[in-house]
Amino acid sequence: MRARHLALVLMLAAIIYLPAEVFMFFKENIYCSPVRGRIVSNGEPLSGLIIERRILGVGLHDSKHQDQTKTDGQGNFSFPIVKNRTLFQPSLFASATLIDQRIRLIHNGHTVLLWDYTKSDFESSTDANSSGSIISLNCDLAHIHEPKIPGALPFVKCNSK
Repeated sequence: MRARHLALVLMLAAIIYLPAEVFMFFKENIYCSPVRGRIVSNGEPLSGLIIERRILGVGLHDSKHQDQTKTDGQGNFSFPIVKNRTLFQPSLFASATLIDQRIRLIHNGHTVLLWDYTKSDFESSTDANSSGSIISLNCDLAHIHEPKIPGALPFVKCNSK
């Protein structure tokens, strides 16, 4: 009886403390790479702007993840990677994997779209637009585009740093 309990305790300890890669049946799912960006207007950094990120995808708590940050004194902002580990791929029984990523900001009372991307896998860096698996955005709010589609958000074409 003691040997059974000891074996159970050792298995639980291994699951908790060993990296998931050791157990081939666990899968790391990347929903969004880390984000790093800078917001300026005519080259001047904008501080204190609220930046919001929303991710929709199967396997996330309530099928979505939302967070926000503010730009610092140099107009910089960042978001961490969004990932989880599961026994099976979250979309195993779905027809397709679709992860919708959207980053926007509030400027002068208006919402402006900075990033909108639909990812079709759980791999790292497939959504990143720069080396190092980071979504890198350099946005100048002096160039806000007003869409001609009713209901669409104004947007800024952000460049990679």
